[in-house]
Amino acid sequence: MKRQTETAFTLLEVLAAVSILGIWFGVLASVAIQGLRAEGQSERRIRASLVADRYVTGLEVGIDIGQYPEEAEGESEEDEFTILVESLPITEVEPSAAADSGDENGDFLSLLDGELAGLAPDLYSTRVSVSWKEGAAEKTVHRTIYYWDNTTLVEILDKKAAQERREEDGLDPASESSEDDA
Repeated sequence: MKRQTETAFTLLEVLAAVSILGIWFGVLASVAIQGLRAEGQSERRIRASLVADRYVTGLEVGIDIGQYPEEAEGESEEDEFTILVESLPITEVEPSAAADSGDENGDFLSLLDGELAGLAPDLYSTRVSVSWKEGAAEKTVHRTIYYWDNTTLVEILDKKAAQERREEDGLDPASESSEDDA
C-alpha cells in the first residue's frame, strides 16, 4: 500500500505570510490617508482661491464703474473662511508686503520715482486675504490688485491740458496756479 504524502504550509510559513500582508496593508492604508488629506487641503485652497477671485472681480467691476474701495480694512466670514480686504494708497504699502504677497516685482515702488512721483498718491493697492484653519495651522491665499483713482487722474490731466493751452496762447503758466487757487 502506498502512502499518500500531503504537502501543507507550516505554522511558521503562515505567520510570515500574514505578517508580510499586514505590513503591506498598513503601508497602503497610510498612503491612502495621506492622499485623502492632501485632497482635502487642495480642495480648501481651491475654494479659498475662488472666494478671493470673486472678491477681486467685484472690486474690479466697481473700479470700472467708478466705485473705488474705501481706504480701510474690512473683515468678513464666509463658510470656514475669513476674508480680509485692505485698501491703501500705494505710498503706504511696504515693499516687503508686496514681495510677501508673491508679487514678482516686489520693488515696484522704485517705479514711482522721478516723473511718476506726482501720480503716486493716486495709485492704490487692494489686497484680499482669505484664511482658514488647516489643523493647528492657519493657511492663507492672497490676491492683490493695483489701480489708479481715475477721478483725480482726470483732474490732473485736465489741469495739464489747460496749462498746455495757456502756454500755446502765450500766457504765463504760473498764472494758472493762482487762478486755480482762487
